[in-house]
Amino acid sequence: MKTSTILTISCVFSSLFVVGVSSAAKVIEVAPAKPAVEEAVEEVKFEDIELPEKDSPEYWVVRSEAMGELTPLLTRKRAEMKKKRQMLADYLLKIGKGEDMAAANVEVPDDPKAYAKALGLLDGYKQRDIALPAKLPTWEETAQFSMRFVLYEGYRPMQFDGAEDAKGFVEVCQKKEQYAQKVRKEMRLYVKDCLKIWTYLGTIGEQSACKEWAVGMKLDAKKADDAKRAAVAESRRMTSLERRESAKEQKFQDAQDRASFRSSRRSRHYQSRDDRLQYRQSRLDERYTNNYRW
Repeated sequence: MKTSTILTISCVFSSLFVVGVSSAAKVIEVAPAKPAVEEAVEEVKFEDIELPEKDSPEYWVVRSEAMGELTPLLTRKRAEMKKKRQMLADYLLKIGKGEDMAAANVEVPDDPKAYAKALGLLDGYKQRDIALPAKLPTWEETAQFSMRFVLYEGYRPMQFDGAEDAKGFVEVCQKKEQYAQKVRKEMRLYVKDCLKIWTYLGTIGEQSACKEWAVGMKLDAKKADDAKRAAVAESRRMTSLERRESAKEQKFQDAQDRASFRSSRRSRHYQSRDDRLQYRQSRLDERYTNNYRW
């Protein structure tokens, strides 16, 4: 009787346990996840990037970053265009057309595409899908373009410690902007001169010959530069070799001097037995002279 009762109770508990587990399993079951729907990100055109509110702290931070990016570019392009202008002028003198070019009074239109191509910026605009303006941009348009570029690439925000700090920051930014305007003006003059010379060379059919001459000049300059580098490297190698040989000779001489010093040590201190005895007697005389009272 007791055994059957125990079996019955155990069966009841086991059935309750199984029911609990199964119910828990039912509770834990999760419906299959639905695939996430990717939200479409609307791409903003470069020209449509909104600038910060004018004269706000963020505006001047972005403008300062823009001047920091724009000024080195303008400086580098100014140097490149100055070099190109000099090269084209040298070619005119080479073919004897310098005076004819001055008398021709060539005029070129202010075409933004021609300027961008001369500066080597046209491919970059095409890659970023940036539309060129219909006419050469003013300084303010150039600054706003640079600010949009900074916003497009990203920048580091700044915090100002009061109005005085912000005022000083704005003054520094304006000074940087004045220098950038000066560099841009000089660069445009160099570009215009290059376009004038290039247009004149096209009228006399010398553009292809000028290209070949320029390539040859670059190759000759590269060869001369390589030869100069090789000469400098050879000079440094010979100097290093001479330094090593001199160090070896000095080391050998020092070893010989040390050996000679060691071999002559005894003869220097004790040249003979008589000298040694005389030396000992002189030391004794110095020690005991006038040290006793009679």
